Amino acid sequence: MEDRHTGGETATAYVPLETILESIPDPVLLVDETHQITAVNDAAGELFDCRTEALVGSQWQKCCPATDREAFLGLLEETTDGRLDRFADGAPIRIETLAGERRPVEITVERIYDGGDSFLFCQCREITEQIEREQTLRATIARLEALFEASPVPMMLLGADGTIERWNRAASTTFGWESATVTGEQYPLFTDAEPRETFMQRVLDGERIVGLETTHQGRDGSLVEVELYAHPLTEGGEVSSIIVSAIDITELKQREQHLGVLHRIMRHTLRNKLNVIYAVGEEVVDDEASDQPAFSGRLIDATEELIQLSDQAERINSDLRRVESPAPVALDALLAGVDDRVGEQHDGASVELTAEIPPVPVPDIARRIVEQLVDHAIENVDSATPVVEVDVAVERRIVISVTSEREELTEGERGFLQRDESAALLHSSRMNLAHAEILASELGGQLSATEQNNQTTVSVELPRLDPELN
Repeated sequence: MEDRHTGGETATAYVPLETILESIPDPVLLVDETHQITAVNDAAGELFDCRTEALVGSQWQKCCPATDREAFLGLLEETTDGRLDRFADGAPIRIETLAGERRPVEITVERIYDGGDSFLFCQCREITEQIEREQTLRATIARLEALFEASPVPMMLLGADGTIERWNRAASTTFGWESATVTGEQYPLFTDAEPRETFMQRVLDGERIVGLETTHQGRDGSLVEVELYAHPLTEGGEVSSIIVSAIDITELKQREQHLGVLHRIMRHTLRNKLNVIYAVGEEVVDDEASDQPAFSGRLIDATEELIQLSDQAERINSDLRRVESPAPVALDALLAGVDDRVGEQHDGASVELTAEIPPVPVPDIARRIVEQLVDHAIENVDSATPVVEVDVAVERRIVISVTSEREELTEGERGFLQRDESAALLHSSRMNLAHAEILASELGGQLSATEQNNQTTVSVELPRLDPELN
């Protein structure tokens, strides 16, 4: 339409409908209230791959595949203005050419009026390439989701606020939480809030975390040594989500620790005792007038200690094999058995349980750990009637504490429990501590110690066999 101003009056020039339709580059169909096509442009003929005359007079819904006609008619009756490109089930709207080819389209609908009659002005746009891109994207996403779920490495997708959006099967197997339990919750695996906050801040600042060694805690309280990887995903320059993978390196770390402990103890003890044997042997050879029976006794003592050390190492290896398939035993029964054993093997020694012990299930090998700690406490107290107190705390993890009337640990014991490589080496007479630590770490636990009020307490933290979320 165009206005011409003549003598102060406005006159409107008539522009034929066909001219308007042909001025629009996209396919256009004019549809009356009975859904009959009354006019089309040449672009519509190209879309339907036919002459325009073949379309005029047809029912609009019959230009769709037969299976879609009823649903398409419903859309037309519900829509007077707006954009249509999909049915309610998400399937794209398709037209069908006279040759039977189906083409996805986006239809912009606007109601217009001409001489009191109502029409739907339908402007179409073929979206075949868009649908193909969407299908390719969906297929790619499906493959990525399958890879995510099938990955043998625990993987998680976090939101920018640290909440879990996705959690794969390997994460459930390694850490104990099912996806439905943790989805929407804060990342639960760090043992403390501070390292989690530091980790999140580094990633939100855009840093990619590669091979960060840290400790995670499973649903049952077991400690898992992991190598952490995190990659921030950005939208509009801001971090929108984070892909995290946590490779379980617990077994590797445990083996390294066990080998290191055994190596250091064996090296230290063997070197010292062999030096004794060598020195005494030299004296026996060089000094024929010396007291040879005394020298012989020292040789025998040193040799016996080496034999005992070898036997202890063999017991550790035997116990490690039991850790692979632990059987549950009630904690109260386990500690009662430890008490009976002390009465049989340590004259004058006794065990006092400071509180009622709940019958929660623990791995049966935990008895050997407690026995080693009790033996260590008794053997290192300067008393003919040593008393060892055993206390238990049962929460997400089980903490068993063994306290004795001993003022302080040796430098070697303290360094060992603090995992200080530079500290003095643990003597062979302290092998009970090494035995207990190796078994505890295999179970996902650890040893710790406190020294106060002229008492020494060595504690072991162990996972429960009946894990419950706090």
